[in-house]
Amino acid sequence: TIKVHMVEVIAAKKPANLRGKPVCGKKEIMCGSYGHNLGLIATGSQDCRAKVWDYERVVLLDEFIHKNEVQIVHFIKPFPLLLTSDSSGTLRIWIVRPPPPAKPHADCRKLVTKLDNMSIEKEVPVTAIDTHYDAKLAAFVDLGDENGEICVYDITPIIEQVPDMHPVDITGNSKRNPHREFPI
Repeated sequence: TIKVHMVEVIAAKKPANLRGKPVCGKKEIMCGSYGHNLGLIATGSQDCRAKVWDYERVVLLDEFIHKNEVQIVHFIKPFPLLLTSDSSGTLRIWIVRPPPPAKPHADCRKLVTKLDNMSIEKEVPVTAIDTHYDAKLAAFVDLGDENGEICVYDITPIIEQVPDMHPVDITGNSKRNPHREFPI
């Protein structure tokens, strides 16, 4: 189940669910991420799928499949990119499409790269992830894994290999209403 809450309403002790989706997959959702600049929610589940949802309408837009359960989903802000990781430590970066009326990237739904988190030839699940972007410097991914190792990777070359990859921000679109209420 996905439920979108409004923090201001929770603080005022009023009903907080703005909208949601009761059935989102065959198995349990393990993780989630919100891409404010894209107006998207991503979920990862035990059914080996990462799903991308329109935040405003809670409608499925994309679905990406791993071989193992998806344990981490994370938007690489400010780009239309989603980083996913499964229980074997396989990391993937996908091009996602923002919701209408935003124009999708020409290569949306494409796998940009696949990386394996390994330690002495053994797969190691990633347990924490964060990304940082500075237009003047680079884009970085910080990874923490099950062994307690922390790594920082410069993913600028990966982003630069995608033609016409630019930051996306749909928050200024007056047709979108993130506070809209829909029945769950």
